[in-house]
Amino acid sequence: MSYFIFGVRAYTVNGYGEWTVIANETLKLPLQLSSNCATSDSVIALSVLVGILCGLLTVSVVVHIYCFIRKKSLYTYNKQTKAYDDIAMQVCEPYEIHKTKQSEENEGVYDECQTSPDDSNLSSQWTPWDPTIPSCMIIKVFLFQNGTNNIVLDFAESIKFSREFLNVITCPLFMIITGVCLLALPVCIIQVPTTNGLTLMTTSSNISHYQYLQMAMSVSLVILLFLFTVNKVISQCPPSSGIYLQYDGHCYSNGSYFWDSNIRWTLLECGLPGATLNGGQWIGPNGVVPCDGGNNSNVQCTTESGTSLSVFINPVNGYLEAPGDGWYKCCLPTDCSDPSTNIIFANIFSFAQIESFTVADLPSDMTVYPQEYKLNCIKIGHVRYAISMSIGSTALANYTGCYDYGNPCPGTVLVSGTNIVRYTVDITWDGMTVSSESISQSITGNQMYQCVVDNQSGADRTRNLSIKVPATAPTSLTEVSKTATTITVSWTALYSSDADGYVVNVTSDTDTVQTVQVEGSSNNTITLNGLRGDTTYSITVRAYQQLLGPASSTISVQALPVINSINWTLVSSITQLNNTQYRIDCLTTTDINPSTDVYWLVNEVMKSNSMYTSIDVLTYNNTLLVYPDPLGVSVNVTCIAMIGGVNYSQFVILHAPIGPPNNVRGFILNATSIKVNWTNSSETNGYVIEYTTGGVTRNVVSTSEDDIVLAYLSPLSAYIISVYSYIDLPSVNSTVTVLRFDVPSPVTSLSVSNVSTTGITVNWTIPSSDNYVTYYTISYTPSCPQLSSVNETVSVAPHQSPTIYSYTLIGLYS
Repeated sequence: MSYFIFGVRAYTVNGYGEWTVIANETLKLPLQLSSNCATSDSVIALSVLVGILCGLLTVSVVVHIYCFIRKKSLYTYNKQTKAYDDIAMQVCEPYEIHKTKQSEENEGVYDECQTSPDDSNLSSQWTPWDPTIPSCMIIKVFLFQNGTNNIVLDFAESIKFSREFLNVITCPLFMIITGVCLLALPVCIIQVPTTNGLTLMTTSSNISHYQYLQMAMSVSLVILLFLFTVNKVISQCPPSSGIYLQYDGHCYSNGSYFWDSNIRWTLLECGLPGATLNGGQWIGPNGVVPCDGGNNSNVQCTTESGTSLSVFINPVNGYLEAPGDGWYKCCLPTDCSDPSTNIIFANIFSFAQIESFTVADLPSDMTVYPQEYKLNCIKIGHVRYAISMSIGSTALANYTGCYDYGNPCPGTVLVSGTNIVRYTVDITWDGMTVSSESISQSITGNQMYQCVVDNQSGADRTRNLSIKVPATAPTSLTEVSKTATTITVSWTALYSSDADGYVVNVTSDTDTVQTVQVEGSSNNTITLNGLRGDTTYSITVRAYQQLLGPASSTISVQALPVINSINWTLVSSITQLNNTQYRIDCLTTTDINPSTDVYWLVNEVMKSNSMYTSIDVLTYNNTLLVYPDPLGVSVNVTCIAMIGGVNYSQFVILHAPIGPPNNVRGFILNATSIKVNWTNSSETNGYVIEYTTGGVTRNVVSTSEDDIVLAYLSPLSAYIISVYSYIDLPSVNSTVTVLRFDVPSPVTSLSVSNVSTTGITVNWTIPSSDNYVTYYTISYTPSCPQLSSVNETVSVAPHQSPTIYSYTLIGLYS
């Protein structure tokens, strides 16, 4: 037979209030749910209970609103009834209720609740708006075994609730558990039927209806959410096969952590469905845990129905002892010495523990740079602690004075019931420096992190984490081959223990062109595709494991041009003028298809590419024939090659002179020869002379001089002479000169003048019809028979009208 005594009292910053409620009734312990408790009956019962709770919440909200409107009047009225609020815990005194044995977990709560225990300073009325209301309630449940042993049961382990969420915890908590609540009465009656024939009844006479409703609403919400969660978990646990851990209806994976405070009243079960228990065993850091009697470091084992062994900490003896803090293994269905037994591990600890210290969001794509990831250190257990994360001697995060209930540090609460809090540090790695916010630390090789939880009254917890990073860079980065669009490089591979792969980075100027990941430590060659022809690239390589290592030395490689060159060649003679043929040769890479990817522009007119040949494995020769049409116009020929959606081009210009030669003149040398000369004012490489007679071109000649003698002409014929200059192409034709070849007319008005002893001037007139005559011969014979005749040739300039010429003969005999 077991007996429970309940006591409730309030506190503020000014101290404790008096105990308000006590009950002493017999309770029957509830039946233990089996592993297959998710039956349809339980679902129906839970649904009914949830419905009751929802109704209770609705009533509570309505009354809260009503009480809020009347709060001022209530406050005034209750000031006059302070005497009724001073409730002595008369019934509890015979049982000597006091703080008989504190756990390390609730010492802090008691410390806060015991500041200045002056009951006279307590508020006469508890309201959620009064700043002097109690901010902490302590609920202790005392268990008497056959009236002999006085044991503190620590219901809710001295819960501290904030004033905004819950002002009072008293009878309504237990009324909600049993589903029986008489809110209309000033006396609260609770009966909990159990297997041992105990029942509990509590009474209180001075708690207002408003306080009942306020407490009911807060607690109902918590329990409602809890029941939904439990129902969901129970329906999935335990599994149908395989060894498992189960605690409070939840199944836990191998290597889970369990706070000693949590398994003081709820067993940690280890089960193996479908097997027959044949020994079985729990072994902890201090040795074998005895079953069904005795303990090891205050850890006891009990044999359950089926193939199941459970461990717990007997609250009679306090908490987990230091030698028992650590890893336990459960072996089923036989002892751990049996090599074929099934084994599962659990960590049972006191104070606060590090459940895990892991790295998250490590990059799988090593081409993203800089690299970012997270460190997660998860704390479980005690609510008071300090926590830090560091690399070497550099602290990345350091939180002290953490108190999960009242002064939480900046972590993320994962499970409030077991005080599981995750602390995260964001890390950026640039290949040389680890940085987090304003903190940075240079490092080479593996990154060694540490998470430390400082327990105020117990051993500190430390977890180390290593992230693999290559310490050295690949060496001997070398160009192997290249084309217009590809570059192949290689390097000296690292050992497999030093690298999982490599990342090759390609930049042009300051822009990253591409970053390529090469998996495998032995793969030390890569061909980089999609590059631009005739472009210089800077290339580096890094090894990687979990993160990138340092970069190698940089090499510069210039991709081959898409168009190597473009040139022109004179195929026929320049004297063919309009029919002169030029060949344009455009050398391109073999990375393209010349029939579809190459075309021409001739003075902006597109021409297709129809002639090409392969020179070697890297080069095509693409050919185009062009003609100077019309004359005097330069020709711009552009070769265009397209690859990867990008056009590459080179051009060549065939230049023609700006204009024809000037001042073209013809001089008859004799009946079959003529001399032609001219002047030129523009750049030229030579001249072409074309002469025709009777509409037929007789000949075309070229010269680099500015005159020419045309021989073997037909006498008495009219010639049209055209002179062209050229650079690469001929100019337009020059001024046409017509010459008629005939016997010149006799000179007229022949006379002499300026006679002297040694000279004489001869004068004559040239007819206008003889304007083509350029030479005259003067013949004179001395009177002395011993002297012979003398002929002297005189050159004259072309003329257009009758002209008088004079020529002086000198050196004559007197």
